[in-house]
Amino acid sequence: MGRNLTNSISHRESAAYTATKCNDPKSIEFLRDFWREEVVSPIDNRGDTILHFIAIHGNVSALKLLIEERPISGQDLKIQNKDGNTALHEAARFGRLEIVKVMVSLDSKILFKRNSKGETPIYVAAAHGEKEVFTFLADNNLCDESTMTRNDGSTVLHAAVTHECYHFAIQLVKMYPELARKHDKKGWSALNILATKHLSFKSGSMYALQQMGTAPFLPMQALDTFMYFCIPTMYEESKPNYNLEDPQTTTIDHVLIKRKRSSFVNFLLGNAWLGVMDDEKQKHILALTLARILIKEEDWNFYANNCVENPLIQATELASVGSPFKFSTEEPPIEKTTRGYKTLILMAWGVLWFKRVKYCVHPRLWTMKDDENMTPKELFDQNHSNVCIEAEKSIKDLANPALILSTLLCTINFAAVFTIPGGFDGKSGLPILLSKPLYSELWMLMFFIGAALYDSVFTMGTVLSVLLSKFDSDDFYIALPIKYCTVIISVYYATAFTVLGCVQALNVENIFMDKDMTPLTLLTMFVENWKQAPSCKNGLSKGAQSERRKSRWRVR
Repeated sequence: MGRNLTNSISHRESAAYTATKCNDPKSIEFLRDFWREEVVSPIDNRGDTILHFIAIHGNVSALKLLIEERPISGQDLKIQNKDGNTALHEAARFGRLEIVKVMVSLDSKILFKRNSKGETPIYVAAAHGEKEVFTFLADNNLCDESTMTRNDGSTVLHAAVTHECYHFAIQLVKMYPELARKHDKKGWSALNILATKHLSFKSGSMYALQQMGTAPFLPMQALDTFMYFCIPTMYEESKPNYNLEDPQTTTIDHVLIKRKRSSFVNFLLGNAWLGVMDDEKQKHILALTLARILIKEEDWNFYANNCVENPLIQATELASVGSPFKFSTEEPPIEKTTRGYKTLILMAWGVLWFKRVKYCVHPRLWTMKDDENMTPKELFDQNHSNVCIEAEKSIKDLANPALILSTLLCTINFAAVFTIPGGFDGKSGLPILLSKPLYSELWMLMFFIGAALYDSVFTMGTVLSVLLSKFDSDDFYIALPIKYCTVIISVYYATAFTVLGCVQALNVENIFMDKDMTPLTLLTMFVENWKQAPSCKNGLSKGAQSERRKSRWRVR
């Protein structure tokens, strides 16, 4: 009995949740009855009431229906769920402006209600970039500095930057320039938070040229980078002489210009693959613009007089310097799962950036020693010792299979040179098939075998040069990456020419029906035989199957 009652209540609560999304007469009548009986009692395990779900779905007509059925008091609106959010918090989170207007008209004091994190509704709206809700509350003087600040001192600008709502953050700085100089209880400003968002900038993404080679598949990364550069920008910073009367542009504010894109471009960018790149590119532009604004507005004397980390130092520490892989001398050695080409790329990019910085400074600094009596080169080698060791192991692990494969291919092709189809003439020592009319086919076979033999021997030599390297840090700059790519390419061609030589040998020997069989003819015959395979059963043709059935009948 109790179980059936519980199921009935759960079904009724689920139906109430579903009804808050609809405006049909049946749902409206059900909400009316539910509101009359349950009022603001929780209907789920998070403590949400029917007002919370109406606010989430933005069902204004349902809210007005409940008001007509039974007036909603300020106490009803102040009911919080387990996260401390009121219905107004949820409406602000999802940008339900009409719901916000109705609730504020019922009781404006709910604007000061804070959730368990100390966030007011206007703070939640800023954190999720809901400009319309935030502007409504700000323009009607329904909020002040206290409501735009969380209990830990974070402002609405902190919230917008934390959730990467950069366009809204730029507008916030325009409306409230003083927010750029506000610090929370940790001493962090919005610029400090932005400094930790290194992935929001182009230099930290996979679309930057200095990041080339860090993705699993280099050709795909190159294609993504090319398409990224081809995507037109939607935002750009305004310039003093910029023609604001251009009909192709609309002014957003004094910092950004929003460009209108053609319908054809918007259609192309509707593709999911290009759409992701477009969103990333616009985010990179907005983040860079916001950084410039905050740097200009920042109070830099604060960091000199307080023990707070400078945001420029934070940004420098979090820069990926061309590689997404992090390491430290205090970290344990890299696990085996991270071996492979990743460690080679990590070491190669580290050496590349070291040399890039080296040649940007005065040569006198190259041999200058620090407090521990170490030169920059010695310090670099010490900090990269673990990575260098793992990169050496990874290269050797990858080189050994290549050496075995190239040796096998070399043996096969070397033996094939002395086993030409048709044999050799006992008197002249030349291949017998050279006297045949189609001797050009034999020369093609010799070309394939010779090319495969050359590539396999070249691969063996390159692999041996890799295995005999000193694996000094300078070797990872150019020599080892080039040798690594050369081995992959040469072993591929050695394998390809070996396969082509095998097919050409079948063609030369005329093994099928004593006819001149080209590789295309062989492929055609294979396809035809494969198509006829389903018509046979147990490997017998139709005639053979008929004879088999007759013999069985005779036995009977």
